[in-house]
Amino acid sequence: MNMKSAIRNILTISAVMLLVASGLAIFPSTAGYPPQASFIYWPAKPYLNQTVTFDASASSPEGFNDTIIQYAWTFGDGTPKVTETDPYITHNFTQVTTFIVTLNVTDSEGLWSTTSKPITIYPEFGPTANFTWTPAEPAYNQTVTFNASSTTLGWYAKKQRFSPIQTYRWNFGDGTGDFNTGVPIITHNFTQPNNYSVRLTVIDMDGRSNYIIKTVRVYNITLKTYDVNGDGTIDLKDVLRVANAYGSYPGHPRWDAACDFNKDNKVDLKDYMPVAVNFGKDP
Repeated sequence: MNMKSAIRNILTISAVMLLVASGLAIFPSTAGYPPQASFIYWPAKPYLNQTVTFDASASSPEGFNDTIIQYAWTFGDGTPKVTETDPYITHNFTQVTTFIVTLNVTDSEGLWSTTSKPITIYPEFGPTANFTWTPAEPAYNQTVTFNASSTTLGWYAKKQRFSPIQTYRWNFGDGTGDFNTGVPIITHNFTQPNNYSVRLTVIDMDGRSNYIIKTVRVYNITLKTYDVNGDGTIDLKDVLRVANAYGSYPGHPRWDAACDFNKDNKVDLKDYMPVAVNFGKDP
């Protein structure tokens, strides 16, 4: 560095020090930067009068050492603006349409920003009946298990709930009439080979109903009594199924009516031994 450059640097530093001392120096600052408003909500597909949770915790203060001190919400449905210090809030919409929700956040400097999002409210609906059965291709006189657990619940706006199913009404299309139960699983034996139209009607606790009809084909096959799963042979699968049900009775969590061969409402040694004795035999 030559003498001229050194003198120039000394003069520059001295000038800056003089400006600082006099209060005339201006340095970059984050003061005056407004916060950034942001929010999400759930459920993503809300229904009429369902509680929706709004979360503005992703909103951020942008100024140095600033904090967000106020969250003001306008839900676009004619209800009054709601101001909170917490970023979380819930709201229920009582009309089926699309609303524009606006969030205004204010920081500790008094600066603010807004953001808006649409939210679509869907109408209430009733249950949708559905069921499966096993085995998929039953033989006549074979125990068939019907399971309606795949039935979906309907939303009831007045009570703000997915209404539980109160009644499962089965008609197996074989002249045996209707069977009502409060649980989704039931067993049935078809005594003749045929195609049967099985109808399930579900009724929820708010009186709404829905039905579905499926065709069950019952085959003209004679099965050995102890071929529990009806696959044409008495094998380890049958032994294990009876072993799993061993000691059970109607209402027990492991109860399997197909394993109660002597129909005494319990699965015991009298049911297990015939399967073991006939192990490996074909129908």
